[in-house]
Amino acid sequence: MSRFGATIFPEKVLVSAYTNDSGKVVVVAINETTSAQTVPLAFAGGTAPSAMVPFVTAASKNWAEGTPVTVTDATLPMALEAMSVTTFVRQ
Repeated sequence: MSRFGATIFPEKVLVSAYTNDSGKVVVVAINETTSAQTVPLAFAGGTAPSAMVPFVTAASKNWAEGTPVTVTDATLPMALEAMSVTTFVRQ
């Protein structure tokens, strides 16, 4: 996997994104704040995925699979729980 750039996000929200030669995309978002955050992630260059599946690790969850999130207009609306790590995987 190769890491690709991520734009600026709110303070204490850390995001990194990765892709491989076969087109698999993984986005890892860490919310270090004590409140939930909704942060848009815009895909630029190449083809954006149509949906991504979130896997959440937080106080009461350990790699809990969530409902697929639709990517609209090349933007993924990332819903991040407080004090969590969420990994979005291309569906």
